[in-house]
Amino acid sequence: MKHKIFIDMDETLTKSICAFVETYKEAHRYELEEGLLPYPIWEGISLWNMKDEMPFLKLKELNDIFDSPRLFDHLAFYSDTNGVTMKDFIRELLDENDVDVKIASKGNMQNLYYKHKFIKQKLPFFSIDNFIPMMGTKMDKSELEGLMLLDDNQGNLYSANVKYRVLVNFSGKKKEWNSKAMDDPTIYKCFSVNDVINTVKELLDFERSVVS
Repeated sequence: MKHKIFIDMDETLTKSICAFVETYKEAHRYELEEGLLPYPIWEGISLWNMKDEMPFLKLKELNDIFDSPRLFDHLAFYSDTNGVTMKDFIRELLDENDVDVKIASKGNMQNLYYKHKFIKQKLPFFSIDNFIPMMGTKMDKSELEGLMLLDDNQGNLYSANVKYRVLVNFSGKKKEWNSKAMDDPTIYKCFSVNDVINTVKELLDFERSVVS
């Protein structure tokens, strides 16, 4: 039996907040250059609505940007200073014969369409049949059942039917969407790509030792 591992996309595989801010800055270049809007720093965002860095951002524009192809032009995989990326992590994980890797992501229909396209283009070695698009923005992944979930969002982690819950938090800071999980000793925590690689390896090795 294969070990099923679910991996989130936004802020787990990819720097989605960074891409969002870059798209926002393009749309508001004039206002930002003229000082009519505060200049947003993506690393400073810790609120769901992003108003800590973009106080005039409306919900409609937030959704429009996430559903925009322009965001995906800026989208990149998280990486460590040594150059190892989450893309490399996925590639290495797929080499494990006893592992079934799924990318499970939440979003609106348009957002999920562009994620599907992004995965096909940027992860050509990953079978697109293993992408699980999950409609809606409520952070709930209770339909997932397997060995572990890697996710940046505590709602997704707590709702998933998995043995191991792994919080991915590359900023290392408490955010509105991870503060409870950050304080929870039952949640595994990863603050770098190297952390992710080592944590998943240790958990897989343990499961294999139990089976053998």
